[in-house]
Amino acid sequence: MSVSGTVQSQRSDYVDAAGGGIPENIIDTSRYRPSLDGIRALAVVGVILYHFGYPWMRGGFLGVDVFFVLSGYLITSILLSDLRSQKFDLASFWVRRARRLLPALLVMCVAVAIVVRVADPVSNWPPLQSDLWWTIFYGANWHFIASDQDYFAQWFNASPLRHTWSLAIEEQFYLAWPLVLVLLARFARGSRLILAGAVGVGILASVLAMLVVFDPWGPSRAYYGTDSRAHELLIGALLGIATTGNPALTRDRGKVVDLVAALGLLGVVGAFLIVPDSWPGYYRGGSLVLSITVGCVLWAVESRPTGLVSRVLSIGGAQWLGRISYGLYLWHWPVIVFAGPALAVFLASLMPGLIGGTTGLNAVRAGIILALAVTSYYVLERPIRRGYIWHLKLTNRRVLVAAAVAMLGAASTSVLLTTVSPGIANGFEPGEYTTCPGGGDDLTCVRHIASSSKRPLVAVVGDSTARSLDAGLIALSQANDWTYIAAAQNGCTFLDRLVLSGPNQVLIGQARCPHDNAVIRQRLLDVYQPDLIIVMDRFFMLDSLDASGNRLVAGTPAHLQDTEQRLELVASDLTSRGAKMVFIDALPMQVPLDCATRPQSPACEVFASSDRLTATYNAIIHSVVARHPENMRAISLTNTVCPDDHCVPSVDGTIMRYDGIHFTKAAALWLAPSLYGQLENVGLVPVAVTHSGRRIAR
Repeated sequence: MSVSGTVQSQRSDYVDAAGGGIPENIIDTSRYRPSLDGIRALAVVGVILYHFGYPWMRGGFLGVDVFFVLSGYLITSILLSDLRSQKFDLASFWVRRARRLLPALLVMCVAVAIVVRVADPVSNWPPLQSDLWWTIFYGANWHFIASDQDYFAQWFNASPLRHTWSLAIEEQFYLAWPLVLVLLARFARGSRLILAGAVGVGILASVLAMLVVFDPWGPSRAYYGTDSRAHELLIGALLGIATTGNPALTRDRGKVVDLVAALGLLGVVGAFLIVPDSWPGYYRGGSLVLSITVGCVLWAVESRPTGLVSRVLSIGGAQWLGRISYGLYLWHWPVIVFAGPALAVFLASLMPGLIGGTTGLNAVRAGIILALAVTSYYVLERPIRRGYIWHLKLTNRRVLVAAAVAMLGAASTSVLLTTVSPGIANGFEPGEYTTCPGGGDDLTCVRHIASSSKRPLVAVVGDSTARSLDAGLIALSQANDWTYIAAAQNGCTFLDRLVLSGPNQVLIGQARCPHDNAVIRQRLLDVYQPDLIIVMDRFFMLDSLDASGNRLVAGTPAHLQDTEQRLELVASDLTSRGAKMVFIDALPMQVPLDCATRPQSPACEVFASSDRLTATYNAIIHSVVARHPENMRAISLTNTVCPDDHCVPSVDGTIMRYDGIHFTKAAALWLAPSLYGQLENVGLVPVAVTHSGRRIAR
């Protein structure tokens, strides 16, 4: 290979940032700078370790911020260099982006669809189908905002495509920024100061947007939004404007540059280690400070490529990880989601003591991720970029058409793989509600209104299992003329505690749960004044944090004691105005997830009596109820759902729990008569009204 060919090969190997990026260099596009690959490696490793759930990498999610700044810098430097040399070609720019980013993304999406088709419950297919569509067409971030998918609730209904929100923002930037930059360059008429000032206004607007849209109880809008994230890309763009064609700013200043690089890199690594994902300061200027710090590191390593920090970032292993960082980012989250509890159980069977959340499980995951990323890079990404696959001479227009066809093909394939036939869909349709026909909001949703204000009012509290009973409760409310208030929350126990869940024990309760519980109790007591409160909850059985922030492991004496104390306090509060309360025993876990697609298999059967942990917590419920016989009762649906102790997926031809926990709509309707009979047996069917107008339960 000739010298020029070698340089071109190095340039082709200059891999994009994991959220997207640029294969070319900037100040001197013929020169390969390995230190930038080292920065990519640092960023992607931080993200992966954060998603592995290691508490010492609590700020690893900030690796995406690093990618954004780096991408903004590289993109802008390339575009300005092309504009200055009059080589700017918008079509060629977009073609390079399509060849670099699309193939691996489309392969990943189709692979995810195949795995979901083979291994996931049918109930997971429809939401995943929507995620796939928006991911392929680079709108995932706004889709996740609209569908209320909390990035930091990692293990609650985790989509294997949730990480693609950053790819969407990058691609939106690639589509819009070249056009904007051309217009700004024409307006500035060669003035670097005017151009930088315009970008500065954009940075300020984005920072203000993040501040305005930030909601401490639901940060998704601020976290996912293109507008609220643009300042990170634009800070990189500002650095590109300042340095491109400006040797005075990029002159090697020796120890001063080394000091800036060292302090900046320490600041970034320190943020990875200490900034929690729940820190509100991130949305109130913290992301701006971090982005500026990353910009300083980029400026320093570009100005002094022989400096200590540049040499550290250029270590061979870091270079190589940086080159394959796009594939690492693409594949890491699907592997983590799919290689979860089932893999942990399998590993534990091979090596006793090796369970989910340990270094052993994550080492296996890391190996799978690395293998997929290496294969993606050497078999797919690099050959396409070098022309080994696209041998034909294709014009820019033909490449763009081919990209559009490939996107439509991948989308169509994914849709076909995740489409549920009508007969199966009816059986697996979740029972959870999505709207509030009688008013209210998601915390206190009025699901049915009785014919008179003097008719009984029933409220349901708990977690998502309580929400999945909704169809049956509506049927009972319609038949008995009750007003029905649904006050159960997804991802939250009705107790005032933060819970821990998932194979890595990642915090998913977040601060909103105790806050929402307080709002629910206040509304139920002050506004609705229910006659009967039905409680169904399984989240209270998960590991949790005590008042001092210490972890309490489920099943231990400390966790059991804390549960009973909180249960006593919350139950007493909810019944303090005269309401009656009935607890529905937590149901045992049913079957492995894949049994939802083969409910008649003999292997898909467990025994209710074998779930000792659930029985232990149900005993706590009964002990609290026994101390309050005047206004509390406990009932059980276990024998109905698990006849003769067998928790099979289908009872009387009705699929019970589509994922082993939550009821299908058909099951909720099927259970309604049994639930009513249980309420009758304990004397808590709300039917009578006092002469004063106060409703009471029989």
